Amino acid sequence: MQSRNFNTKAVVEAGLLSAIIVVLMLTTAYIPFLSILNVLLPVPVTILYLRHNYKVAMATVVVSGIIVSTLYSPILALGVIVTYSLTGMTLGYCIKRDKKVSHTIIILALVSALAYLINTLIFIFIIQPNGIQGFIGYINKLIAIINTTMDQSKEFYKAAGMMNAKQLAALNQVPILTIANIMLIFPGTFVLACSMNAFISYSITKAILKKLRYKVRDFKPFSQFYIKNKLGALAIILFCIALLLQRRNMFIGEYVVSFLTILIESVLLISGLALTTFYLRNQFKLSKKLVILLLLFTLLMKMEQIFLILGLMDMILDFRHLDADRLFKR
Repeated sequence: MQSRNFNTKAVVEAGLLSAIIVVLMLTTAYIPFLSILNVLLPVPVTILYLRHNYKVAMATVVVSGIIVSTLYSPILALGVIVTYSLTGMTLGYCIKRDKKVSHTIIILALVSALAYLINTLIFIFIIQPNGIQGFIGYINKLIAIINTTMDQSKEFYKAAGMMNAKQLAALNQVPILTIANIMLIFPGTFVLACSMNAFISYSITKAILKKLRYKVRDFKPFSQFYIKNKLGALAIILFCIALLLQRRNMFIGEYVVSFLTILIESVLLISGLALTTFYLRNQFKLSKKLVILLLLFTLLMKMEQIFLILGLMDMILDFRHLDADRLFKR
């Protein structure tokens, strides 16, 4: 009798959450500017995983996909389902087993990368009529449109006299976009995009689950973010090796240098911002909102180099004494 009640409860909850998933998917499909609601799609899957098991969650995903395929588009259903089902199931798994936040973010980032890869393959081999050649042609058209827009913008600024000679010279030095340029920066930006997607997914799911009284691990305060000097030393060694490969004109060297440059600069920037936040909050006792405004203002004024230097100095000197293996111990 208890098993029957449990199964009935699971079916009812799966039905309700499946309806929510379908409504969200159709809303974002018919109203493109509401596509931001896609970030909510993994939440119902995570809730079902936590309340029941992966079988109930997976069954809900399949039912939702069939309904959306019937009402709108099988391709849309396949692409979105791949993304939110993988993310939702992964979140449910990590939260149920009380994984560390850092481990959860890493696993989510890997799953996001897999989802992007699957969606790209769907786009190439199902949506594009000519497969890989059609995909390359599509990318070339986008690049041509972007380059044309950039050229028109330059001419407009010149004709309107809205920029001085120095600004125009800097604008003219912007390289023309090519597939080679895109491939050079793609690995690093792809890793950052997956990491950001993992962070956003976890943050939104955590906020909703806490409202439902689930126990979910919190992030450490932003001001406590730091780079372990061992990790920093490893990154510097790898970067030096990549520079040597680049000097020898080896094909992989240029790509590894670009990849590591993007990642190292991004992490140092975050570390510098965290260090600044620590001192503004703890030493100067500024409010959280004021600190955010100050940091945004400095970033908008293109002063990010300051934070990069601060992040590098903090990695070496450990001003906040957060690294147990810091170089200079008192």
